[in-house]
Amino acid sequence: TESRQCQIFGVFSKMLNDLECLAVSSNFDSVMFLGTWVEMFLEEGDPQRCGKVLKFCQFVLDKANVNEISVTMINKFVVKPIQKFLKSRTKDLEQCFNIAADVLAKSYLKLYTDDNEKNKNIRTEIFSIVSPPSCSYPLASEFLYRILEQSSSEISTNMLHDHHTTLANVVFNVLIGSHVMLEDKNDSAGLEKFSLLLKCLFDCPQFVGIRSKLQNLNPQKEGLIFDFVSLLKGFYQSMPFSEGQLFKNFVWKMFEGVQETLNTKLAGHTTEDGRCKRLYQLLAHMFEQIPNLLYNPSRPNSPILILFQMFFLKRDQQNKRQMFQVLPKVFWGLSLISYRSNNIFLKDIVKVFDDVYAHVAEKDWNMRKKDPFLVTLFTSSFADEAEEPVRSFRHAFMNHISDPDSGHCNLPKDHEKLTVLLFFIGRLELCTKDKAILENDLEKLYPFLLQVLFYAMKSKSPEPIKSLVSDILRHLFERTSQSELDLTPATNSFLCKNVNTSEGPVTLVKTFRYLPELGAVKIVTASLEFLKTTLNGRANYEFTLMSDEVLKGFQ
Repeated sequence: TESRQCQIFGVFSKMLNDLECLAVSSNFDSVMFLGTWVEMFLEEGDPQRCGKVLKFCQFVLDKANVNEISVTMINKFVVKPIQKFLKSRTKDLEQCFNIAADVLAKSYLKLYTDDNEKNKNIRTEIFSIVSPPSCSYPLASEFLYRILEQSSSEISTNMLHDHHTTLANVVFNVLIGSHVMLEDKNDSAGLEKFSLLLKCLFDCPQFVGIRSKLQNLNPQKEGLIFDFVSLLKGFYQSMPFSEGQLFKNFVWKMFEGVQETLNTKLAGHTTEDGRCKRLYQLLAHMFEQIPNLLYNPSRPNSPILILFQMFFLKRDQQNKRQMFQVLPKVFWGLSLISYRSNNIFLKDIVKVFDDVYAHVAEKDWNMRKKDPFLVTLFTSSFADEAEEPVRSFRHAFMNHISDPDSGHCNLPKDHEKLTVLLFFIGRLELCTKDKAILENDLEKLYPFLLQVLFYAMKSKSPEPIKSLVSDILRHLFERTSQSELDLTPATNSFLCKNVNTSEGPVTLVKTFRYLPELGAVKIVTASLEFLKTTLNGRANYEFTLMSDEVLKGFQ
Protein backbone atom coordinates (compact mmCIF):
# COMPACT_ATOMS: atom_id res chain seq x y z
CA THR A 1 0.00 0.00 0.00
CA GLU A 2 0.97 3.66 -0.30
CA SER A 3 1.37 4.06 3.49
CA ARG A 4 3.54 0.97 3.63
CA GLN A 5 5.68 2.34 0.81
CA CYS A 6 6.12 5.63 2.70
CA GLN A 7 7.30 3.70 5.77
CA ILE A 8 9.80 1.78 3.64
CA PHE A 9 11.13 4.95 2.09
CA GLY A 10 11.44 6.55 5.54
CA VAL A 11 13.57 3.64 6.73
CA PHE A 12 15.49 3.83 3.46
CA SER A 13 16.39 7.52 3.95
CA LYS A 14 17.74 6.79 7.43
CA MET A 15 19.59 3.76 6.05
CA LEU A 16 21.35 5.93 3.45
CA ASN A 17 22.58 8.31 6.13
CA ASP A 18 23.81 5.38 8.25
CA LEU A 19 25.51 3.76 5.26
CA GLU A 20 27.34 6.97 4.42
CA CYS A 21 28.58 7.39 8.01
CA LEU A 22 29.62 3.73 8.10
CA ALA A 23 31.44 4.01 4.78
CA VAL A 24 33.38 7.05 6.01
CA SER A 25 34.59 5.31 9.19
CA SER A 26 35.00 1.81 7.77
CA ASN A 27 38.12 0.28 6.32
CA PHE A 28 36.00 -1.59 3.78
CA ASP A 29 35.99 -0.55 0.16
CA SER A 30 32.98 1.74 -0.26
CA VAL A 31 31.58 -0.38 -3.10
CA MET A 32 30.78 -3.09 -0.54
CA PHE A 33 27.86 -0.94 0.60
CA LEU A 34 26.22 -1.19 -2.80
CA GLY A 35 23.58 -3.82 -3.55
CA THR A 36 20.32 -4.64 -5.30
CA TRP A 37 18.63 -2.00 -3.17
CA VAL A 38 20.05 0.68 -5.54
CA GLU A 39 18.01 -0.63 -8.46
CA MET A 40 14.93 -1.19 -6.32
CA PHE A 41 14.78 2.34 -4.98
CA LEU A 42 15.60 3.90 -8.37
CA GLU A 43 12.64 1.99 -9.80
CA GLU A 44 10.18 2.77 -6.99
CA GLY A 45 11.27 6.07 -5.49
CA ASP A 46 10.09 9.57 -6.33
CA PRO A 47 12.59 12.02 -7.90
CA GLN A 48 13.71 13.31 -4.51
CA ARG A 49 14.54 9.83 -3.18
CA CYS A 50 16.11 8.84 -6.50
CA GLY A 51 18.32 11.88 -6.12
CA LYS A 52 19.43 10.64 -2.69
CA VAL A 53 20.34 7.25 -4.14
CA LEU A 54 22.34 8.86 -6.91
CA LYS A 55 24.16 11.11 -4.44
CA PHE A 56 25.10 8.07 -2.39
CA CYS A 57 26.47 6.47 -5.58
CA GLN A 58 28.52 9.64 -6.10
CA PHE A 59 29.92 9.29 -2.60
CA VAL A 60 30.78 5.63 -3.14
CA LEU A 61 32.55 6.31 -6.44
CA ASP A 62 34.62 9.12 -4.94
CA LYS A 63 35.99 6.71 -2.29
CA ALA A 64 36.07 3.46 -4.31
CA ASN A 65 39.23 1.54 -5.05
CA VAL A 66 39.76 0.21 -8.56
CA ASN A 67 40.19 -3.54 -8.76
CA GLU A 68 38.40 -6.40 -10.44
CA ILE A 69 35.83 -6.79 -7.65
CA SER A 70 35.02 -3.08 -7.36
CA VAL A 71 34.70 -2.71 -11.12
CA THR A 72 32.22 -5.60 -11.19
CA MET A 73 30.25 -4.06 -8.30
CA ILE A 74 30.15 -0.62 -9.93
CA ASN A 75 28.96 -2.08 -13.20
CA LYS A 76 26.33 -4.30 -11.56
CA PHE A 77 24.99 -1.99 -8.86
CA VAL A 78 25.53 1.49 -10.36
CA VAL A 79 25.83 1.48 -14.14
CA LYS A 80 23.14 -1.13 -14.89
CA PRO A 81 20.53 0.30 -12.48
CA ILE A 82 21.06 3.84 -13.81
CA GLN A 83 20.69 2.54 -17.36
CA LYS A 84 17.29 1.05 -16.45
CA PHE A 85 16.36 4.20 -14.56
CA LEU A 86 17.07 6.41 -17.59
CA LYS A 87 14.91 4.22 -19.81
CA SER A 88 11.95 3.74 -17.48
CA ARG A 89 11.76 6.99 -15.49
CA THR A 90 11.90 9.63 -18.25
CA LYS A 91 9.25 11.84 -16.60
CA ASP A 92 11.34 12.01 -13.43
CA LEU A 93 14.61 12.50 -15.26
CA GLU A 94 14.51 16.27 -15.61
CA GLN A 95 14.83 16.82 -11.87
CA CYS A 96 17.89 14.64 -11.40
CA PHE A 97 19.58 14.01 -14.74
CA ASN A 98 22.54 16.25 -13.79
CA ILE A 99 23.43 14.02 -10.87
CA ALA A 100 22.79 10.89 -12.96
CA ALA A 101 25.18 12.27 -15.59
CA ASP A 102 27.76 12.98 -12.91
CA VAL A 103 27.53 9.45 -11.48
CA LEU A 104 28.05 7.94 -14.92
CA ALA A 105 30.91 10.37 -15.61
CA LYS A 106 32.59 9.37 -12.33
CA SER A 107 32.13 5.69 -13.21
CA TYR A 108 33.60 6.32 -16.67
CA LEU A 109 36.65 8.13 -15.27
CA LYS A 110 37.15 5.62 -12.46
CA LEU A 111 37.60 2.87 -15.04
CA TYR A 112 40.54 4.77 -16.57
CA THR A 113 42.60 4.10 -13.43
CA ASP A 114 43.21 0.57 -14.63
CA ASP A 115 42.88 0.68 -18.42
CA ASN A 116 42.42 -3.00 -19.19
CA GLU A 117 40.15 -4.61 -21.81
CA LYS A 118 37.28 -5.26 -19.39
CA ASN A 119 37.27 -1.65 -18.20
CA LYS A 120 37.37 -0.41 -21.79
CA ASN A 121 34.27 -2.46 -22.60
CA ILE A 122 32.40 -1.06 -19.59
CA ARG A 123 33.43 2.48 -20.54
CA THR A 124 32.08 1.89 -24.03
CA GLU A 125 28.83 0.64 -22.53
CA ILE A 126 28.56 3.72 -20.29
CA PHE A 127 29.15 5.98 -23.28
CA SER A 128 26.38 4.24 -25.22
CA ILE A 129 23.99 4.76 -22.29
CA VAL A 130 24.50 8.52 -22.41
CA SER A 131 24.56 8.90 -26.20
CA PRO A 132 21.49 9.75 -28.31
CA PRO A 133 19.15 8.17 -29.16
CA SER A 134 19.55 6.14 -25.95
CA CYS A 135 19.12 9.35 -23.94
CA SER A 136 18.22 13.01 -24.42
CA TYR A 137 20.69 15.58 -25.73
CA PRO A 138 20.62 17.57 -22.45
CA LEU A 139 21.67 14.45 -20.52
CA ALA A 140 24.33 13.56 -23.10
CA SER A 141 25.78 17.08 -23.05
CA GLU A 142 25.77 17.15 -19.25
CA PHE A 143 27.67 13.81 -19.15
CA LEU A 144 30.17 15.09 -21.71
CA TYR A 145 30.69 18.32 -19.78
CA ARG A 146 31.30 16.43 -16.51
CA ILE A 147 33.89 14.25 -18.25
CA LEU A 148 35.68 17.23 -19.80
CA GLU A 149 35.54 19.15 -16.51
CA GLN A 150 36.93 16.35 -14.31
CA SER A 151 39.34 14.54 -16.62
CA SER A 152 42.90 15.08 -17.74
CA SER A 153 43.66 16.24 -21.27
CA GLU A 154 44.84 12.72 -22.10
CA ILE A 155 41.46 11.18 -21.21
CA SER A 156 39.61 13.90 -23.14
CA THR A 157 41.82 13.29 -26.18
CA ASN A 158 41.23 9.54 -26.01
CA MET A 159 37.48 10.00 -25.71
CA LEU A 160 37.48 12.38 -28.69
CA HIS A 161 39.48 9.88 -30.71
CA ASP A 162 37.11 7.01 -29.90
CA HIS A 163 33.77 8.87 -30.06
CA HIS A 164 34.32 12.03 -32.16
CA THR A 165 31.19 11.48 -34.30
CA THR A 166 28.88 11.14 -31.30
CA LEU A 167 30.53 14.06 -29.51
CA ALA A 168 30.15 16.28 -32.59
CA ASN A 169 26.47 15.34 -32.81
CA VAL A 170 25.83 16.13 -29.13
CA VAL A 171 27.68 19.46 -29.12
CA PHE A 172 26.19 20.59 -32.44
CA ASN A 173 22.70 20.04 -31.03
CA VAL A 174 23.73 22.05 -27.96
CA LEU A 175 24.96 24.83 -30.27
CA ILE A 176 21.69 24.78 -32.25
CA GLY A 177 19.53 24.83 -29.13
CA SER A 178 21.60 27.60 -27.55
CA HIS A 179 21.08 29.84 -30.57
CA VAL A 180 17.31 29.31 -30.72
CA MET A 181 16.93 29.81 -26.97
CA LEU A 182 19.30 32.81 -27.06
CA GLU A 183 20.90 31.63 -23.83
CA ASP A 184 22.72 34.21 -21.75
CA LYS A 185 26.42 33.97 -22.63
CA ASN A 186 27.30 36.47 -19.88
CA ASP A 187 26.60 33.84 -17.24
CA SER A 188 30.16 32.76 -16.32
CA ALA A 189 29.25 29.18 -15.38
CA GLY A 190 27.14 28.72 -18.51
CA LEU A 191 29.82 30.28 -20.71
CA GLU A 192 32.51 28.02 -19.25
CA LYS A 193 30.42 24.94 -19.95
CA PHE A 194 29.50 26.13 -23.45
CA SER A 195 33.13 26.98 -24.30
CA LEU A 196 34.36 23.59 -23.09
CA LEU A 197 31.81 21.78 -25.23
CA LEU A 198 32.61 23.95 -28.26
CA LYS A 199 36.32 23.17 -27.94
CA CYS A 200 35.42 19.47 -28.00
CA LEU A 201 33.50 19.99 -31.26
CA PHE A 202 36.21 22.11 -32.90
CA ASP A 203 38.90 19.57 -31.96
CA CYS A 204 37.22 16.79 -33.99
CA PRO A 205 39.73 15.35 -36.48
CA GLN A 206 37.39 16.09 -39.41
CA PHE A 207 37.85 19.83 -38.77
CA VAL A 208 41.65 19.83 -38.71
CA GLY A 209 41.76 21.87 -41.95
CA ILE A 210 39.79 24.78 -40.44
CA ARG A 211 40.71 24.35 -36.77
CA SER A 212 42.51 27.68 -36.53
CA LYS A 213 39.46 29.48 -37.98
CA LEU A 214 37.11 27.62 -35.62
CA GLN A 215 39.24 28.52 -32.61
CA ASN A 216 38.90 32.19 -33.54
CA LEU A 217 35.11 32.04 -33.24
CA ASN A 218 33.74 33.88 -30.23
CA PRO A 219 31.58 31.64 -27.96
CA GLN A 220 29.70 34.74 -26.76
CA LYS A 221 28.71 35.88 -30.26
CA GLU A 222 24.98 35.54 -30.95
CA GLY A 223 25.56 34.53 -34.59
CA LEU A 224 28.18 31.89 -33.78
CA ILE A 225 26.22 29.10 -35.46
CA PHE A 226 25.98 31.16 -38.69
CA ASP A 227 29.78 31.57 -38.79
CA PHE A 228 30.25 27.86 -38.14
CA VAL A 229 27.91 26.86 -41.00
CA SER A 230 29.63 29.30 -43.37
CA LEU A 231 33.02 27.75 -42.55
CA LEU A 232 31.60 24.30 -43.33
CA LYS A 233 30.60 25.55 -46.78
CA GLY A 234 34.05 26.79 -47.79
CA PHE A 235 35.80 23.77 -46.28
CA TYR A 236 33.56 21.29 -48.12
CA GLN A 237 33.85 23.07 -51.47
CA SER A 238 37.65 22.95 -51.31
CA MET A 239 37.79 19.17 -50.81
CA PRO A 240 38.51 16.51 -53.45
CA PHE A 241 35.45 14.37 -54.21
CA SER A 242 36.45 11.33 -52.12
CA GLU A 243 37.33 13.43 -49.07
CA GLY A 244 34.16 15.45 -49.56
CA GLN A 245 32.01 12.31 -49.39
CA LEU A 246 33.63 11.25 -46.12
CA PHE A 247 33.15 14.74 -44.71
CA LYS A 248 29.52 14.74 -45.84
CA ASN A 249 28.92 11.47 -43.97
CA PHE A 250 30.40 13.02 -40.83
CA VAL A 251 28.26 16.16 -41.15
CA TRP A 252 25.13 14.05 -41.61
CA LYS A 253 25.93 12.25 -38.37
CA MET A 254 26.48 15.61 -36.73
CA PHE A 255 23.04 16.78 -37.94
CA GLU A 256 21.17 13.78 -36.50
CA GLY A 257 18.49 14.86 -34.05
CA VAL A 258 18.62 18.53 -35.10
CA GLN A 259 14.95 18.49 -36.15
CA GLU A 260 13.91 17.18 -32.71
CA THR A 261 16.11 19.71 -30.94
CA LEU A 262 14.63 22.60 -32.94
CA ASN A 263 11.08 21.31 -32.55
CA THR A 264 11.53 20.96 -28.80
CA LYS A 265 12.86 24.51 -28.47
CA LEU A 266 9.96 25.83 -30.55
CA ALA A 267 7.19 23.98 -28.71
CA GLY A 268 4.60 26.36 -27.28
CA HIS A 269 6.10 29.49 -28.86
CA THR A 270 4.32 31.70 -31.39
CA THR A 271 5.56 33.81 -34.28
CA GLU A 272 5.75 36.78 -31.96
CA ASP A 273 8.40 34.96 -29.97
CA GLY A 274 12.05 35.52 -30.92
CA ARG A 275 12.67 31.78 -30.88
CA CYS A 276 10.57 31.20 -33.97
CA LYS A 277 12.30 34.00 -35.86
CA ARG A 278 15.79 32.77 -34.92
CA LEU A 279 14.90 29.20 -35.85
CA TYR A 280 13.73 30.08 -39.36
CA GLN A 281 16.64 32.46 -39.94
CA LEU A 282 19.01 29.64 -39.01
CA LEU A 283 17.27 27.15 -41.31
CA ALA A 284 17.38 29.66 -44.17
CA HIS A 285 21.12 30.15 -43.61
CA MET A 286 21.69 26.39 -43.75
CA PHE A 287 19.63 26.01 -46.93
CA GLU A 288 21.43 28.93 -48.55
CA GLN A 289 25.00 28.03 -47.51
CA ILE A 290 25.30 24.23 -47.49
CA PRO A 291 22.42 22.66 -49.48
CA ASN A 292 24.69 20.26 -51.37
CA LEU A 293 26.43 19.19 -48.17
CA LEU A 294 23.04 18.24 -46.68
CA TYR A 295 21.58 16.50 -49.75
CA ASN A 296 22.04 13.24 -51.64
CA PRO A 297 19.48 12.47 -54.38
CA SER A 298 19.53 8.75 -53.56
CA ARG A 299 19.12 9.18 -49.78
CA PRO A 300 15.62 9.87 -48.42
CA ASN A 301 17.13 10.66 -45.02
CA SER A 302 19.08 13.67 -46.31
CA PRO A 303 19.09 16.34 -43.57
CA ILE A 304 17.77 19.00 -45.94
CA LEU A 305 14.75 16.81 -46.81
CA ILE A 306 13.97 16.14 -43.17
CA LEU A 307 14.25 19.82 -42.20
CA PHE A 308 12.18 20.97 -45.17
CA GLN A 309 9.41 18.49 -44.46
CA MET A 310 9.21 19.32 -40.76
CA PHE A 311 9.54 23.11 -40.78
CA PHE A 312 8.22 24.15 -44.20
CA LEU A 313 5.83 21.44 -45.34
CA LYS A 314 4.33 20.39 -42.00
CA ARG A 315 4.87 23.57 -39.99
CA ASP A 316 2.34 24.80 -37.48
CA GLN A 317 -0.12 27.44 -38.63
CA GLN A 318 1.27 30.05 -36.25
CA ASN A 319 4.78 29.69 -37.71
CA LYS A 320 3.76 30.54 -41.29
CA ARG A 321 4.69 34.21 -41.11
CA GLN A 322 8.28 33.50 -40.12
CA MET A 323 8.47 30.77 -42.76
CA PHE A 324 7.32 33.09 -45.54
CA GLN A 325 9.93 35.69 -44.62
CA VAL A 326 12.86 33.31 -45.24
CA LEU A 327 11.49 31.55 -48.34
CA PRO A 328 13.59 33.52 -50.87
CA LYS A 329 16.80 32.21 -49.27
CA VAL A 330 15.36 28.72 -48.87
CA PHE A 331 14.29 28.43 -52.51
CA TRP A 332 17.58 29.86 -53.70
CA GLY A 333 19.37 27.13 -51.75
CA LEU A 334 17.03 24.46 -53.10
CA SER A 335 17.66 25.65 -56.65
CA LEU A 336 21.34 24.74 -56.23
CA ILE A 337 20.75 21.01 -55.71
CA SER A 338 19.74 18.45 -58.29
CA TYR A 339 16.62 16.55 -57.29
CA ARG A 340 15.18 15.59 -60.67
CA SER A 341 15.19 11.95 -59.59
CA ASN A 342 13.39 12.72 -56.33
CA ASN A 343 9.73 13.18 -57.24
CA ILE A 344 8.60 13.16 -53.61
CA PHE A 345 10.84 16.11 -52.73
CA LEU A 346 9.68 17.97 -55.83
CA LYS A 347 6.05 17.50 -54.81
CA ASP A 348 6.85 18.77 -51.33
CA ILE A 349 8.45 21.89 -52.77
CA VAL A 350 5.54 22.76 -55.05
CA LYS A 351 3.12 22.20 -52.17
CA VAL A 352 4.91 24.97 -50.31
CA PHE A 353 4.81 27.13 -53.47
CA ASP A 354 1.06 26.59 -53.68
CA ASP A 355 0.72 27.51 -50.03
CA VAL A 356 2.59 30.74 -50.73
CA TYR A 357 0.14 31.66 -53.50
CA ALA A 358 -2.81 31.07 -51.19
CA HIS A 359 -1.22 33.15 -48.42
CA VAL A 360 -0.31 36.12 -50.61
CA ALA A 361 -3.65 36.02 -52.44
CA GLU A 362 -5.27 37.28 -49.25
CA LYS A 363 -3.60 40.67 -49.78
CA ASP A 364 -4.98 43.62 -51.71
CA TRP A 365 -3.78 43.57 -55.34
CA ASN A 366 -2.28 47.07 -55.30
CA MET A 367 -0.28 46.22 -52.17
CA ARG A 368 0.67 42.86 -53.66
CA LYS A 369 2.42 44.42 -56.65
CA LYS A 370 4.73 46.33 -54.30
CA ASP A 371 5.35 43.47 -51.88
CA PRO A 372 9.15 43.00 -51.61
CA PHE A 373 8.62 39.33 -50.84
CA LEU A 374 6.87 38.78 -54.17
CA VAL A 375 9.37 40.88 -56.07
CA THR A 376 12.40 39.03 -54.67
CA LEU A 377 11.18 35.45 -54.42
CA PHE A 378 11.84 34.34 -57.97
CA THR A 379 14.81 36.60 -58.62
CA SER A 380 16.51 35.00 -55.61
CA SER A 381 15.49 31.49 -56.59
CA PHE A 382 16.55 31.62 -60.24
CA ALA A 383 19.09 34.43 -60.45
CA ASP A 384 22.04 32.45 -61.83
CA GLU A 385 20.67 30.77 -64.93
CA ALA A 386 24.07 29.36 -65.96
CA GLU A 387 24.01 26.71 -63.22
CA GLU A 388 22.51 23.39 -64.24
CA PRO A 389 20.72 22.75 -60.89
CA VAL A 390 18.93 26.09 -61.25
CA ARG A 391 17.76 25.07 -64.72
CA SER A 392 16.49 21.80 -63.28
CA PHE A 393 14.62 23.64 -60.54
CA ARG A 394 13.04 25.99 -63.05
CA HIS A 395 12.16 23.13 -65.41
CA ALA A 396 10.46 21.23 -62.59
CA PHE A 397 8.52 24.32 -61.56
CA MET A 398 7.33 24.95 -65.13
CA ASN A 399 6.21 21.33 -65.42
CA HIS A 400 4.18 21.75 -62.25
CA ILE A 401 2.49 24.92 -63.50
CA SER A 402 1.59 23.36 -66.86
CA ASP A 403 0.31 20.13 -65.30
CA PRO A 404 -3.51 20.05 -65.70
CA ASP A 405 -3.80 18.28 -62.34
CA SER A 406 -2.04 21.07 -60.46
CA GLY A 407 -5.31 23.01 -60.31
CA HIS A 408 -3.77 26.39 -61.06
CA CYS A 409 -6.50 27.53 -63.44
CA ASN A 410 -9.57 26.74 -61.33
CA LEU A 411 -11.42 29.89 -62.31
CA PRO A 412 -13.39 31.60 -60.99
CA LYS A 413 -13.00 29.92 -57.59
CA ASP A 414 -9.27 30.55 -57.15
CA HIS A 415 -8.78 33.69 -59.19
CA GLU A 416 -6.93 35.46 -56.35
CA LYS A 417 -4.45 32.59 -56.05
CA LEU A 418 -4.07 32.48 -59.83
CA THR A 419 -3.41 36.22 -59.96
CA VAL A 420 -0.50 35.78 -57.57
CA LEU A 421 0.89 32.88 -59.59
CA LEU A 422 0.75 34.95 -62.80
CA PHE A 423 2.51 37.80 -61.04
CA PHE A 424 5.24 35.37 -59.96
CA ILE A 425 5.63 34.09 -63.52
CA GLY A 426 5.80 37.63 -64.88
CA ARG A 427 8.56 38.57 -62.41
CA LEU A 428 10.46 35.42 -63.29
CA GLU A 429 10.38 36.02 -67.03
CA LEU A 430 11.44 39.65 -66.63
CA CYS A 431 14.52 38.48 -64.71
CA THR A 432 15.50 35.94 -67.38
CA LYS A 433 17.97 36.82 -70.12
CA ASP A 434 18.86 33.43 -71.61
CA LYS A 435 16.94 33.02 -74.91
CA ALA A 436 16.97 29.20 -74.76
CA ILE A 437 15.39 29.26 -71.30
CA LEU A 438 12.76 31.76 -72.40
CA GLU A 439 11.85 29.60 -75.40
CA ASN A 440 11.52 26.57 -73.16
CA ASP A 441 9.31 28.58 -70.77
CA LEU A 442 7.10 29.76 -73.65
CA GLU A 443 6.68 26.21 -74.92
CA LYS A 444 5.75 25.02 -71.43
CA LEU A 445 3.58 27.94 -70.39
CA TYR A 446 1.78 28.79 -73.62
CA PRO A 447 -1.01 26.13 -73.39
CA PHE A 448 -1.52 26.96 -69.72
CA LEU A 449 -1.71 30.71 -70.35
CA LEU A 450 -4.13 30.24 -73.24
CA GLN A 451 -6.40 28.12 -71.06
CA VAL A 452 -6.27 30.67 -68.24
CA LEU A 453 -7.15 33.49 -70.65
CA PHE A 454 -10.02 31.43 -72.07
CA TYR A 455 -11.46 30.78 -68.60
CA ALA A 456 -10.99 34.45 -67.71
CA MET A 457 -12.98 35.54 -70.77
CA LYS A 458 -15.67 32.98 -70.12
CA SER A 459 -16.15 33.68 -66.42
CA LYS A 460 -15.60 37.46 -66.53
CA SER A 461 -12.74 37.26 -64.03
CA PRO A 462 -11.00 40.34 -62.66
CA GLU A 463 -8.94 42.42 -65.11
CA PRO A 464 -5.48 41.66 -63.56
CA ILE A 465 -5.63 38.05 -64.76
CA LYS A 466 -6.18 39.02 -68.41
CA SER A 467 -3.60 41.80 -68.40
CA LEU A 468 -1.00 39.66 -66.61
CA VAL A 469 -1.37 36.84 -69.16
CA SER A 470 -1.10 39.35 -72.00
CA ASP A 471 2.02 40.94 -70.48
CA ILE A 472 3.72 37.57 -69.98
CA LEU A 473 3.04 36.45 -73.56
CA ARG A 474 4.09 39.82 -74.98
CA HIS A 475 7.41 39.61 -73.13
CA LEU A 476 8.01 36.03 -74.28
CA PHE A 477 7.03 36.78 -77.90
CA GLU A 478 9.40 39.75 -77.96
CA ARG A 479 12.32 37.78 -76.56
CA THR A 480 11.95 34.56 -78.59
CA SER A 481 11.95 33.66 -82.27
CA GLN A 482 8.67 32.54 -83.84
CA SER A 483 10.54 30.88 -86.69
CA GLU A 484 12.34 28.61 -84.24
CA LEU A 485 9.34 27.90 -82.06
CA ASP A 486 6.07 26.96 -83.77
CA LEU A 487 3.20 27.19 -81.31
CA THR A 488 0.46 26.47 -83.86
CA PRO A 489 0.05 22.75 -82.91
CA ALA A 490 -0.44 23.70 -79.26
CA THR A 491 -2.94 26.37 -80.28
CA ASN A 492 -4.89 23.96 -82.47
CA SER A 493 -5.02 21.43 -79.66
CA PHE A 494 -6.38 24.14 -77.37
CA LEU A 495 -9.02 25.05 -79.99
CA CYS A 496 -10.17 21.45 -80.41
CA LYS A 497 -10.54 21.11 -76.66
CA ASN A 498 -12.77 24.16 -76.24
CA VAL A 499 -14.62 24.69 -79.52
CA ASN A 500 -17.50 22.26 -79.05
CA THR A 501 -19.23 24.11 -76.22
CA SER A 502 -22.13 26.49 -76.66
CA GLU A 503 -20.05 29.59 -75.86
CA GLY A 504 -16.75 28.13 -77.00
CA PRO A 505 -16.27 29.69 -80.47
CA VAL A 506 -17.09 33.24 -79.40
CA THR A 507 -15.02 32.95 -76.20
CA LEU A 508 -12.10 31.63 -78.26
CA VAL A 509 -12.23 34.66 -80.54
CA LYS A 510 -12.35 36.96 -77.51
CA THR A 511 -9.32 35.12 -76.16
CA PHE A 512 -7.36 35.71 -79.37
CA ARG A 513 -8.32 39.37 -79.43
CA TYR A 514 -6.62 39.74 -76.04
CA LEU A 515 -3.36 38.21 -77.19
CA PRO A 516 -0.52 40.67 -77.75
CA GLU A 517 -0.28 41.71 -81.38
CA LEU A 518 3.49 41.33 -81.56
CA GLY A 519 4.38 37.70 -82.25
CA ALA A 520 0.81 36.43 -82.30
CA VAL A 521 -0.02 37.20 -85.95
CA LYS A 522 1.14 33.87 -87.32
CA ILE A 523 -0.49 31.88 -84.52
CA VAL A 524 -3.82 33.69 -84.58
CA THR A 525 -4.10 33.72 -88.37
CA ALA A 526 -3.42 30.00 -88.69
CA SER A 527 -5.60 29.12 -85.71
CA LEU A 528 -8.66 31.07 -86.81
CA GLU A 529 -8.47 29.52 -90.26
CA PHE A 530 -8.15 26.14 -88.57
CA LEU A 531 -11.16 26.95 -86.41
CA LYS A 532 -13.30 27.93 -89.40
CA THR A 533 -12.38 24.68 -91.13
CA THR A 534 -13.10 22.65 -87.99
CA LEU A 535 -16.53 24.26 -87.53
CA ASN A 536 -17.29 23.43 -91.20
CA GLY A 537 -20.01 26.04 -91.70
CA ARG A 538 -21.34 25.87 -88.12
CA ALA A 539 -19.91 29.28 -87.25
CA ASN A 540 -22.59 31.79 -86.33
CA TYR A 541 -22.66 35.36 -87.56
CA GLU A 542 -21.13 36.84 -84.41
CA PHE A 543 -18.17 34.44 -84.53
CA THR A 544 -17.53 35.11 -88.24
CA LEU A 545 -17.71 38.87 -87.75
CA MET A 546 -15.38 38.81 -84.73
CA SER A 547 -12.83 36.47 -86.27
CA ASP A 548 -12.68 38.61 -89.42
CA GLU A 549 -12.22 41.65 -87.22
CA VAL A 550 -9.36 39.95 -85.35
CA LEU A 551 -7.64 38.98 -88.60
CA LYS A 552 -8.10 42.46 -90.03
CA GLY A 553 -6.58 43.98 -86.90
CA PHE A 554 -3.41 41.93 -87.35
CA GLN A 555 -2.94 42.90 -91.01
